[in-house]
Amino acid sequence: MFTKKILLPHQYYYPSLEMIKDRVTAEKRENFIHYLNEGKKEVLLYIHFPFCDSHCAFCGFDKRYNFEEIEKYVERLKEELGFYAQFGYKIQNIHFGGGTPTLVPGKLLKSIIDFVKENYDCSADMDINIEGSATSIYHDDIIEFIKDCNITRTSVGVQTFNKKMREVFQIQASLDQVYLTLSTLKKNDIGVFVDILFGYPDFRVGDTPEEIVKSDLKEAMRLKVEGIDFSQIFPYGNKLSKIIKEKGLTFPSTKAIISHMQECMEMMENNGYHQETSYGFVRKGRIIMETSYYGGMESVTDTLAIGCSAFGLLNGYKYRNTMYSGYMRHDIPSYLHIKQLSESQMDQMNIVSFSKLLQLSKAIVETSDRKDYFKEKLHHLIQEGMVEELENCYRITKTGRLFVDNIYYYMLDDAEREVIQKEMQMVEFE
Repeated sequence: MFTKKILLPHQYYYPSLEMIKDRVTAEKRENFIHYLNEGKKEVLLYIHFPFCDSHCAFCGFDKRYNFEEIEKYVERLKEELGFYAQFGYKIQNIHFGGGTPTLVPGKLLKSIIDFVKENYDCSADMDINIEGSATSIYHDDIIEFIKDCNITRTSVGVQTFNKKMREVFQIQASLDQVYLTLSTLKKNDIGVFVDILFGYPDFRVGDTPEEIVKSDLKEAMRLKVEGIDFSQIFPYGNKLSKIIKEKGLTFPSTKAIISHMQECMEMMENNGYHQETSYGFVRKGRIIMETSYYGGMESVTDTLAIGCSAFGLLNGYKYRNTMYSGYMRHDIPSYLHIKQLSESQMDQMNIVSFSKLLQLSKAIVETSDRKDYFKEKLHHLIQEGMVEELENCYRITKTGRLFVDNIYYYMLDDAEREVIQKEMQMVEFE
């Protein structure tokens, strides 16, 4: 289980939505909506924007480039938000994701927040996070929106500061735009996280991938960004995977990736960046998104997901909205998949994916209907050096943090593993 490093798709979280079995039907839709009046009322609000101006080779997400429909899409978002408002949800935090939300004019983004505040009860300490691109986030209207709406955190998809690797990745934003973006955000006292990729083949652009990534991290830390999302590139279902195959390039071995990760993680920690989630290193501020998709805490917050293709979790139902064309055409809300989770699945959700948040409350394990099953698995992880047992929790060790997806996969039952292997092509590194 720990001789090869496993990489699960970024969009996977337990339990999986099966393409055919969980396809929406009129009955599923009716049952789901009927029970929305019950259950938890505090939610994280995720709002998805599919629009993007870059054809990045490493990205496998469904994106849209027809910007003339942005205003119409925002109206659809408000229509969907209006539908869910009747159920009395209280918004804890808001996350604008994509795609590239900052391609949407600032006045339209503000109108969404205004709509939420007018129609929902919002927590007094509500955080609002937004993802953005260096092609747009520095624009005056976006900076004004961020400041006027007290956006807590901005996330910029830098990926790399290396000009040649940016060309390989086919990133639209120029390096000049990246530096302009980061300096503009800093000048306006706006907190920023940056994404840095690692684990890719040697494209022979001069320096080795390891040298490039270490240089990227040093530059991000020199710029004193508040956080770094340090993510391994996913080599499947995107243009980059085809390029790699056509050129006959090979990915680093497990041994090489682990050695590289250790060095980079130590570098970040020595510079004041503590690891808050499996890939999130934070100097200042906090990460809110992962707490709604992964376990390890006393209670996983439900997620009210708005927009095309968005994944949500409400009152024991996991759902996914239709893709863009269906979302723009069908009645709102428009669902593609709906899955009613069993009590056992809800119980296990807090446990099986705890590695993403790096710790697991003992109280969750003790109240599980499969307590002995999970304790046996945790005991094995302790023996393997992946987990340590503390007074009130189990915590992922420094070694375990190098094998987060392996631990995640190990905690799943056989039936769930089979679904992943069949539908999502789990990747192993030699």
